This record gives sequence, structure tokens and C-alpha cells, in this order.
Amino acid sequence: MTDERLYSSGNVRLRVYPSTGFANYRWPLVSELNAGLRLGDAVQWDNFDVGVQASDTSDVPPISAKASVATRAQANYGGSLGIWYPGYYDDPSNQLSLIYDLVDKPRTDLFIAMSVDGEIGESGQPADTMLFADGDYVTIMKVSTDAWDDLTEGDDPFGYIINLLKKGGLAHYTVASTAAPVLAVTGPSTGTIGAFGEYHATVNGRDYDRGVNWSSTVSSSATVSANGVASYLAGTTADITATLPKTSVATTGSVTVTIS
Repeated sequence: MTDERLYSSGNVRLRVYPSTGFANYRWPLVSELNAGLRLGDAVQWDNFDVGVQASDTSDVPPISAKASVATRAQANYGGSLGIWYPGYYDDPSNQLSLIYDLVDKPRTDLFIAMSVDGEIGESGQPADTMLFADGDYVTIMKVSTDAWDDLTEGDDPFGYIINLLKKGGLAHYTVASTAAPVLAVTGPSTGTIGAFGEYHATVNGRDYDRGVNWSSTVSSSATVSANGVASYLAGTTADITATLPKTSVATTGSVTVTIS
């Protein structure tokens, strides 16, 4: 499949949730995702600066180290949002008012869901209702509100900009599920000693090779890399297994390969 450039305008689904919004944010349910407030309707593009960046690293070794090491810090994400003020406050029928009530107090823990997963409204792509569906890719960020200030044009403020601090909870490109994630594993069932075999994992029909933990039941006969590439070492049978991390219930899939 050829990669295509996708314009973000009109194709970003962005929602905000209270800290109780997900039973397991690493594997969100469609019903949980669609219960969030539509933050995308309230955020100004010119003041949108939320995302995921590369983690910082340190080359300073711990006392116990016998060689040089590199230590990676926790996931680096967060940023700031410019949001329109509501026309009326305390209006339960107004998304802007509900969003303001949710985010206006500093040190409030929240979840942000962000998804860019196709051309909204096109055939075979996410629906123009902006609702989530089974199999959608989505990134979930656990954040805390920080300082905020008015956005002023002329004499009157028309919006506010709020900083979001990371809270140590990030599910980057996870997959939405109607009930629970369904893992499927495919790959060769026979192999030759000294050869390699490629194994693939999908979650709810979406590619997820690098999001699972790969393993072999007989490591002396077959090993498997983090990308699902197995090396056949000796003649026997082995299960090449993928396991979804951080699920509420253990979720695995495997292929039995006979090596000769």
C-alpha cells in the first residue's frame, strides 16, 4: 500500500475526558471514546500545540553500571491549547461551556484522545459524524491542566490558552474496540533450518506488528525479533506468539511452525 499525504484540517478527531473516562485507557472502548466532549470544535488551529515527541535520554550511568548506558526518560507529550470561550457559562447544552467547566481549574487530571486516521467522510474512511468506530487508531494522553491565560484580540478576550502537563499515561496509536481488542497472528506454519519467517499481528483488523510482544515457546529452535521476524534454528515445532501489552485480560495469538 502506498503512503498518502493527508491534510490535517477537518481530519483530526480530538476529544477530552475526565480522569474517570476510561476503564483502561491503553485499550479504549468505542463507547468510552464517543462519550468525550468534542474538543476539536473548540480548539483554534493557530494555538494548537499538543502532541508526542521523542523522549529525552541521559548518558549519565548509575553507580551500579559497569559500562556506558543510556537511560530514556518517560514518554514526552503534552503542550498547549487555545480554546474559545463559551457565549454562556453553565449551559449543559453547549460543548464550549462543558469543556470550560472541565478544564478551567489548574491541576485537574484529564484524558485527551487524538486521532488522524484517514479522510473524514470518504468511502471506507472515518464517518463525517467524527465518531469513533471499532478498529480506529487513536492516541490517548493522560494530562493535567496547568496555568492558563486569556487570548485577546482588541479589548476583549475571545478565548483562553491552557497548558497541559504529562501525567505518565500515554497510549500511542492504540486501537479502539467495541468490546475488547481482538488479536490475530498470521505467518508461515513451516520453516527450514537457517531460514527466516515473517509473522504479522492485527488488532481489530488493523496492523499492529510493532505494538505486540513477540515470543517463541522453544527459543532453542526459533527466536523472534520485536518486529515479528523469526529465525529458524533447529528441527522441531514451536509457537510464535504475540501478546498485547497492558490489557485487562491476557490477550495472545500464535502460529505453530514446524521446522525441518
